[in-house]
Amino acid sequence: MDRRKFFVTVKGTADKAEIVGLYNRINSGGKRVEGEERAFARLVALHDSTWDQVSGIFARVHGRVEGETTKGSWRDDVLKRREEKSFGFRLFMRSFIQDCQFHFNVTARSSSFGIVERRAFSDFFADTRETRTIDNIWRETSDVLVCIKEVLEGQLYCDSFSLLPDSSSLMPVFQLLVQYPRLRQADYRPLLAWLILDLMLAEEGGGDLLELVGDVSGKEHVAFRRAIPTLVGRLDSDVRKRLGGQELFKRANSMQNRYVLLLYWLERSRGIRDFANANYRTVGKMPAEPPLLCSDDNPQKQHIVPFARLCSACDEPDVSRSARHRFNNLGNLTYMSAQLNGLDEVSSHFLKLEEEPEENLVRHFLAEGGNDQVRQIYLDLARLIRTRKANPDKAVDLYDRFCRDRCELIRQGFEDWRGQLRDVAAKALKVEPTVEGLRSLANGSARVERQLPWATKFANRSSTQRIQGFDFDNEVEDKLSEAASRLKRSCRKTDEGLEFILTEKKLVWLDVAQQGVALRLKSKVPSVQQDRIRALFGLQPGETLLYEKGGPVSAVFGRLPEIEEAIRKMSDEISAAVGAVSAEKVAEKRDFFARWTEKCGEPATRALSRLMEAISLAKIEGCEVRINKRNGRPECVVSGRDRGQAAIVLRAKTNKPFVTNKLAEQRQAGLEQVSEALALRSLLESLDGRVVGKARDQVDVPVEVAERHSADIIGALKKLTEAVLSWTKGKS
Repeated sequence: MDRRKFFVTVKGTADKAEIVGLYNRINSGGKRVEGEERAFARLVALHDSTWDQVSGIFARVHGRVEGETTKGSWRDDVLKRREEKSFGFRLFMRSFIQDCQFHFNVTARSSSFGIVERRAFSDFFADTRETRTIDNIWRETSDVLVCIKEVLEGQLYCDSFSLLPDSSSLMPVFQLLVQYPRLRQADYRPLLAWLILDLMLAEEGGGDLLELVGDVSGKEHVAFRRAIPTLVGRLDSDVRKRLGGQELFKRANSMQNRYVLLLYWLERSRGIRDFANANYRTVGKMPAEPPLLCSDDNPQKQHIVPFARLCSACDEPDVSRSARHRFNNLGNLTYMSAQLNGLDEVSSHFLKLEEEPEENLVRHFLAEGGNDQVRQIYLDLARLIRTRKANPDKAVDLYDRFCRDRCELIRQGFEDWRGQLRDVAAKALKVEPTVEGLRSLANGSARVERQLPWATKFANRSSTQRIQGFDFDNEVEDKLSEAASRLKRSCRKTDEGLEFILTEKKLVWLDVAQQGVALRLKSKVPSVQQDRIRALFGLQPGETLLYEKGGPVSAVFGRLPEIEEAIRKMSDEISAAVGAVSAEKVAEKRDFFARWTEKCGEPATRALSRLMEAISLAKIEGCEVRINKRNGRPECVVSGRDRGQAAIVLRAKTNKPFVTNKLAEQRQAGLEQVSEALALRSLLESLDGRVVGKARDQVDVPVEVAERHSADIIGALKKLTEAVLSWTKGKS
């Protein structure tokens, strides 16, 4: 061993990101590193404050360790405390990542930490301009964890996190508290306690938990409309199945079983005290009176029927205290102080239940409302075992009866406690203790709404998030959100907001933007159909505004589903009418060009007419063929949003049969940066074009050549109009 050599490479010049990458590569090839550790290492590489942020959460939740003041020692403390099972490093990291998933609009489809490897995440954390947002996410994570801690300690009597069965079950509640910050207020603490207890009792698996988180983080923006009632209803059903029979407690045969840990919460909620002083064997350790059990007493699990005596009497000497066995059943376990449970005190002795006050027997589930059956079975079993000649089969039978009857009292105790928490929550919220009662809180000005994600730009927000961000009246917000869910495929995002398209083709739609809601109709929809559609919305001919932000709310929003259905039934009629009008316009255009061409004797002018006709029939949005008022000739105009100002013009010169690309207006509008305009100019120059004009802003092309290449010109025009429309929208 002394001769063994280790080869070490010192990376003295590498930056922190490279070192963290090396750390992750090494650990991915050896012992598997926990996801929380890898995520932590990644965050440390991305942001310098990560150490301090995690340390700060430890300080708020568990308190600062005395004497630990330097940054280095704090780091050591954090690393040591990673081993805290239930409410420590792993929970903190998972909670922060869950918080990030919400603010980056990432659906929590798994409990993995893959988001930290995303480019968008890395870029955001590396951007110094986002430091405040990152700090706010850490602060929110800390606030939510502190809120859950206070509920566990206050309303649920879990004052020792070593008795928290697991922290994964808290994920749905954490999601609620991140999405709906108002739920962190004091009025909602009883509701949170009710939810957390049910989550612990339901014992949901990993997939079921993620499904619950997905239900909570759905598109609904009002907490009590769907998220909370759905969660309450599902948990109630699952808990009833768990507590519905004896099978659950028959399986609770381990000292670390979740229901054994939850028993401490339940017994403390009933005000349990340590067992009577008569159980002490050392007079000097005896308290003045048995204390109310709490974390200060270092509470410990103990077998009511002594484990060693039970193994001996039932002839099973090889059973271990740490094994899954009937002797470690929930029905044979309770809690007492470490002092009373010492080797010199109760230890392997029978409790003197005949001297225990009735109320404390009830709190320890050893009696119930004058029914002394459980204690009596215990005393009978104690007498049998003390004879030292107990029949093993009879001892097992008595023991099983004791556990079964006491488990039934515990089961009923959990049911009663659930009912109490439900009633307290309903009273605090001033509603009936039912799912429908909770749903009633979805209405009114004081309703609980989801916050908008901090790290998600407007373009990446969901439809309901966009609607919520407009801060409309609650009724308008709700009806539009329902419409967004109902019209999934025909709800389209725009630069300013949303469009709800009500016909198969985009002929009739609702325009939702910051200013309000307006009805839009394509100009090609005939006036008869336009008036009928406006009448459905209660609008007069020519009116478009349905709702102006801050103004009165029309009753039309309550009738949106039936209006959508009416327009859907009219869809064929509208399309047919539009088709008829389009056919008429096409016929008019063909007739015009035919007459115009016939009137023009020059072959080049006729070629120009045919070129303009091809462009016109191509129906390029933003590209218009019109008649020049000065010379009576057709010209093709590409314009932006303001159709009064031409951006690009293709037209015939007054005396010469040429096509002209006029760039003067393009420069004036600042469109010279639109590369598609330059591409069109290059195309025209390649068609025997001559650059002319004082400003060198025209390209003259023989029309016969242009006509032969009409397909190329139309293709270039399509690209150009798309670019011009996009460019002018951005400038507006």
